[in-house]
Amino acid sequence: MKSYLPKFIFIGITLLFVDNQAKSQDHIDFISKEVCSCLTGIQDINPQGNAEEDLGKCFESVFKENVEALETIYGEGVIGLDYESGRKLGEEIGKKLAKECDVFIDLFVRKAQEKNAKEVEFFNKGEAHFNADELEMAISAYSEAITLNPKNAEYFNQRGAAYYGKEDFYRSISDFYRALEIKPDYHRPFHNMAFSKYQLGDFELALADAEAAIGIDAEYADSHNLRGLIFNELGKTEEARVSFEQANRLDDKNPNYTFNIASTFFDEKNYEKALEWFLKVPDLGDTSSTVFGKIGNCYDLLGNHHKAVEFHTKCITLNPDNYVVYYNRGLAYVNLEAFEDAKNDFQKALALNEEDLDVFYQLSKAYFELGNLEKAHELIEKSMELDTRDASFYDLRASIFEAQGKFDLAIEDYTVSISLYPDDCEIHMALGKLFQNNQNPARAKDYFQYALEKGCEDAEDYLSKQTN
Repeated sequence: MKSYLPKFIFIGITLLFVDNQAKSQDHIDFISKEVCSCLTGIQDINPQGNAEEDLGKCFESVFKENVEALETIYGEGVIGLDYESGRKLGEEIGKKLAKECDVFIDLFVRKAQEKNAKEVEFFNKGEAHFNADELEMAISAYSEAITLNPKNAEYFNQRGAAYYGKEDFYRSISDFYRALEIKPDYHRPFHNMAFSKYQLGDFELALADAEAAIGIDAEYADSHNLRGLIFNELGKTEEARVSFEQANRLDDKNPNYTFNIASTFFDEKNYEKALEWFLKVPDLGDTSSTVFGKIGNCYDLLGNHHKAVEFHTKCITLNPDNYVVYYNRGLAYVNLEAFEDAKNDFQKALALNEEDLDVFYQLSKAYFELGNLEKAHELIEKSMELDTRDASFYDLRASIFEAQGKFDLAIEDYTVSISLYPDDCEIHMALGKLFQNNQNPARAKDYFQYALEKGCEDAEDYLSKQTN
């Protein structure tokens, strides 16, 4: 019988949290009173003793004396063999002790209540620190709660979320796993674990966890959105959009889901559809420079450059220290052939970021279009010092050389450009025109022929003129 006593003892200590009502059968009253009397006597003699061991001794003594009566009521084997009957009996006795035995209440119930209150206090502190973005203090408080109760899945989930906030993704994943060991059907740790693996680039594993989260709670919109983000990283744009659309159906007030749908169309170069969805986002409350920038880019790509300038200007108002917003508006001005405005924007972008080669390149082009060949040449040279493998840099410098009358240097640069991108028909056309202007019709014809073969149909006009 001794090996089964701990089950009764455990139940007796914890049943306060199961049910506060006790049955009034005489045998339960009798046994409870006997156990209480025994425990009281032992505590009076030795109050510093081991309370759990003392309780076990009292259970053992009283059960031995009343085994026949108990088996008559609960069936043979109630003590030692029939676990379910023993569990039921332990609950009933424990409820009675927790309600009426002062020494039991002092030794176990109040202690359990105090422990429970303490762990809740630590957890609430963790939540307060977490919401204040004080992640180290949040982790410390959650850890205290876990020490007091290592069987609470929510404590591990929240500590994992705090680790995630610190970008300590491996520790966050460990805590989410531990939460699931305690509560396997808990949706949030699956969702959070998927996000952690997504951040680590483990997209296939992240997808499996996101699917598991959706399997538990298919109504949680953010899990569908996360699955869309993962599909997007896996290059599955259609599947991504389906997931984003499902998230949007579940919560059509969340601007992120709408923005993500728009982004899939943008990535597919369906700019009209992308613009349609991007325009919905500000109405949902997201008026960030990122959103306005995407709207501006769509307008630019669709040929409405004035509208593009309007939205890029909004971006600059919101985020004047970001070089990208000036760069994007500068491109819109280029498309409007407003090269002075473009130059000014590219100069502001360059002042904010001197390492972006595209800014050097576009500023050089703006100066070229404005006729300042010296400044254009200076800037493109800086670009080429940093990258000697960009064909567009050679193309621009060749144009500058050509405008300066340095035809041999222009030919050299165009030739390098062709070696980098041999299928670029426009450069074959440029060389053809260059040789034609320099009275070298044979070379011009060769390059116009190459251009035609590479896809520049207007090269046929130049070839026909040469023939005539």
